[in-house]
Order: sequence, then C-alpha cells, then structure tokens
Amino acid sequence: MSTSKRALFRIKLGHRSEMLDEPTPDGHTHRWTVFVRSAGPKQFIDRSCVTKVVFTLHPDFPNRRRVIKNPPFEVTETGYAGFLIPVSVSFAGTSKVYKLVYDMNLCLEKYSEHHVEQIVEMKQISATFFDLIINYGGFIKKEKSDKKNVKKENESFPSSPNEEHGLTPENRQKKSKKELKSRENKKRKQVTEERDTQSEIATLLDLQRKLMFITDANKLDQIVHILFSCDNLRNEIGISSDNKLTFDLCSLEPSALSKLQIICSQNMKYL
Repeated sequence: MSTSKRALFRIKLGHRSEMLDEPTPDGHTHRWTVFVRSAGPKQFIDRSCVTKVVFTLHPDFPNRRRVIKNPPFEVTETGYAGFLIPVSVSFAGTSKVYKLVYDMNLCLEKYSEHHVEQIVEMKQISATFFDLIINYGGFIKKEKSDKKNVKKENESFPSSPNEEHGLTPENRQKKSKKELKSRENKKRKQVTEERDTQSEIATLLDLQRKLMFITDANKLDQIVHILFSCDNLRNEIGISSDNKLTFDLCSLEPSALSKLQIICSQNMKYL
C-alpha cells in the first residue's frame, strides 16, 4: 500500500579533507573523502534505505565512476584542487534514481569538513518505507487544499488598480519590471562574487602546491624573509613536528602573495 502524500528526504552531501605534509609525486596536496550521509538522527548501517550511491569523479582519476553499494557511502582520494562531483542516489523504496551535484572545494586548513543538505521528493512510496525513512531524515509535506490556494491567490493580487496604492496597470507593469531587474542584478552579483571567491581559493591552492616543491636554499630564504616581514603573520608562523615551517596563506597581504608568486614562477623548472 502506498501513501498519497509526498515524502521529502533530507540528504547530507559533503566532504572532509586533510592537507598532506608533503605533496605526492603527482603533485597532490590533499587527501579528501566525499560522502553521502543521513541528515536524520540515524546513520545508514545497511541497505534498507539507500541501496547504491554513484560518485562520478574528475576525468583525471582512473575508474572515475565509483559505485558504492554498502555504507559508508563515500570515496577517498588525493588531489590538489576541487571540482564538481555528480552524485546518483538509489533508494530501496523507489525505482527513481536521484541525481545531485556536489561542489567540492579544498581548503587551506590542515583539516576541514563541509556539507550541504539537499531535499529529494519521493512519490507513491509504501507506508512501511516511509516509517523507515522517518529515522533517516524523511518527513511528510501535506498538500494545501485548492480552496486555500485560491484564497491566497485572491489575497495576493488586487482586483482593481486602486487596491495597490492607487497604481494604474501601466505603473504596476513598470514597477514589476523594475523589481525583476533588481532581482536579476542581485543574483548576477552573487554569482560573480561566488566565482571570484572560488577563483581566489584555486589560486591559493596552486600557490601552496608550488611552494611545497621548492628546495632551492636561496628561494627558501627569500620566502622566510617575506613571511617574517608581514606584521599580521609574524606571530602565527610555527614549526611542525618534522621541522617544517607552517603558516596560513589566507593571512598574507596581496603584496606578499605577489612576491611568492614571482618566486614560484622562477621555480617552475622544479615542478
């Protein structure tokens, strides 16, 4: 027996990453794990809820289509930059395959973990399966009656021009166009800012990777001099257990970053 109500299911999609002490021979600077988890009080311990998760990695990875049929539903790899990961999730109670996309960004911290919650809709599922998914983040969203919807629409749109602060149809149209343009400009600005942030992170990760490959003593001395000349970073520079200099690239001033970029560009023959 199936339920006529819509079932909504919350999925936790995310990744954790660890910065490596030294880059791999391929230039990878991070070890990361992308995962699909329950957003509810219980985690997946068997295949009674989720039966399969497919992660499609970047083309640079061998066997990029990773099929996971048992929990934990996750994939671990090493890399030096983030990328978009298409994720397909199959459930036991429905034949539909839910396709999601996760934007994995590698951070400059030693350890980090990030996740987002995505909601998928399930229709015509059995009452038994619904009782199961309640423990994993599922819930029912009741449909509003037609009468309530009609009433709400009538309340939202005035029946005459005078009901909307005396605006004529022509003025209402101009106002709507202005509001639409404002929303589009705001959305365009948000997208631009997001792209700028992602580009900045990618640049810092690339710089970090190049710095880890520098072995020339003179260039290392130049780097140390640049770091200790930054007042805001001087007290944050540390020494790791294996006698390596540790510092946060995000704390550097643009001028210092530019100097490091120049040193790295002169060191390209070492990469």
